[in-house]
Amino acid sequence: MNNPLTQQTLQPVRGRARSAVAALVLAGAAWAIQAVWQVRLAVAGMPASGPPDQGDGHHRPLTGLENAYHIVSSLANAVTLLCALAFLLWLSRVRDNAQVLSGRPPRHSWPWVLLGWIVPVAQLWVPRGIVVDVHQRSAPKERVPRAVNWWWGL
Repeated sequence: MNNPLTQQTLQPVRGRARSAVAALVLAGAAWAIQAVWQVRLAVAGMPASGPPDQGDGHHRPLTGLENAYHIVSSLANAVTLLCALAFLLWLSRVRDNAQVLSGRPPRHSWPWVLLGWIVPVAQLWVPRGIVVDVHQRSAPKERVPRAVNWWWGL
């Protein structure tokens, strides 16, 4: 019976890496734009008609600036979601390549590539562990780069 690992080949990661970096830059820009809108809202202050929720189920119409903020905020959230997806696709590809290079299965099963980011407490160490595992399996003699610890710390 053939070993499925011997039939696998390395997959290109450069395209996914570039996509993840581009998505990260876009997410950063979107959050910066959202911050500008928050400052604009703070400078404009509360309209004379009071807060949007007037109580007892009554709401005042939103100002143009408030409506624009909701649009900008929604777009920033969508771009952030795309950034997370691009990163996870890249991480999945490099994880598969590390498995091909080492001939051993990853330390964490596939669901943890996603669940490690959202399960409370596990999110403190599982994502970093996945990245460290990829590095150790693809370059076993090298130390984990400091950038990994800086990334995780930030």
